[in-house]
Amino acid sequence: MIKETQKASYANMLINLSEYYEGNEMRHLRAKVAGHILQAKYEDADDILNFFSMVGIVVQKDSIDKEMVWGMFFPDLHPYYLALKTYISEERKEDPTVYQSVIDLDQTLSKYEPQKHLASWGQPRITDFLESEKKFLEKNVSNR
Repeated sequence: MIKETQKASYANMLINLSEYYEGNEMRHLRAKVAGHILQAKYEDADDILNFFSMVGIVVQKDSIDKEMVWGMFFPDLHPYYLALKTYISEERKEDPTVYQSVIDLDQTLSKYEPQKHLASWGQPRITDFLESEKKFLEKNVSNR
């Protein structure tokens, strides 16, 4: 009974994380960070990585369906991870444990992604992803 309650709690947490991730505040942040990454700047990148760290911790508890997490977050996690790999490496020089849960999450969820899709993630596709994230900010600024 306790395990079932824990699983329900983690499932609710996942739903809450998904709602937060798709909410206006986070969409605005994602757009801003994507724009910075496109300029080879990493301002506010920690906020995106910390979000995915939380998701990774939930997955590490092994109380939630990994395939469901893959469907909800991998389409954004993977390109952000690839785009921020250099930044992550630099941060890990000071603290080798920082963002380990993001690295683990990407590796875990990559197992659910078809190999041909993983192989297609070169720089042009990462740039396209970041441009599409950035457009949210541009749309909202032009609507004001």
